[in-house]
Amino acid sequence: MWVTTLQLTKTQSVSIPPDLRSGAVVQLNTPHPANIFSFTAYIYQIINDWPTDGAKEYSKNIYKLQSYFTKTFMATILNDIKDKGRKGELDGRTRGTRLLAGYDEQHVDVISDKSWVVWLDIELTEHVKGLKIKKLEIRYPIKVVKTDASDANPWGLLLDGYSQPPFEINKTAQ
Repeated sequence: MWVTTLQLTKTQSVSIPPDLRSGAVVQLNTPHPANIFSFTAYIYQIINDWPTDGAKEYSKNIYKLQSYFTKTFMATILNDIKDKGRKGELDGRTRGTRLLAGYDEQHVDVISDKSWVVWLDIELTEHVKGLKIKKLEIRYPIKVVKTDASDANPWGLLLDGYSQPPFEINKTAQ
């Protein structure tokens, strides 16, 4: 009886795929690749949204969402903030992102039952004093790992860095 009570109090999650026309078989506590893609796109776009000043907003966004990064990726991002600050690439700079493509099975590589690579195609636009200085289409191969869900991270997913360096998308390769 006591074992049954312990099992009842444990939270279980069910990840429903976006297209149920053919039905679906789901496993408890196993996120669907579409949910992993959505999580990654959502978090990545928030950290790269600087509507008024990258010098303030980039680090603010990172610290606000730090429960969604592994320690290794957090260190990588903090180094990026320092490098961009040293080069003058944050002060007075605004940045906006736009997802170029929604979820497709080929945008999520399943590495294991707790590890994935999500391929985000993002249009990145930056301005300084209202002048557009950058507009690029970049492919970000972002590693995602599963962790225990918590109040700070109800998805139970963490961004874990890049599987390879991000790269600009060739116009002809699209």
